[in-house]
Amino acid sequence: MSNVQGENEKLKSTMREMVDDYTRQLELRDDNIKSLENFNQKAMIQEIDNLNHENRILKEKCGKINREVEHISSECDRLKRNLIDKDRQIDA
Repeated sequence: MSNVQGENEKLKSTMREMVDDYTRQLELRDDNIKSLENFNQKAMIQEIDNLNHENRILKEKCGKINREVEHISSECDRLKRNLIDKDRQIDA
């Protein structure tokens, strides 16, 4: 009987160790997953910040180009009017 009890205690001890090891593995996996999620989240936030910055720069460039186009269009209109005036002067 004492042999059986000794074996039972050894088995209980082995099972406790196995459960503790498995619990540690699960905790490590959880920590690893959390750290990967945080890393991915930080990387995504950085990427969003970069895209927002690039978007602002492109909007500024578009605004500048639109102003240049308006200026060129105004200048073309002015030159067309001058040509029309010169043609009228020549015809007169």
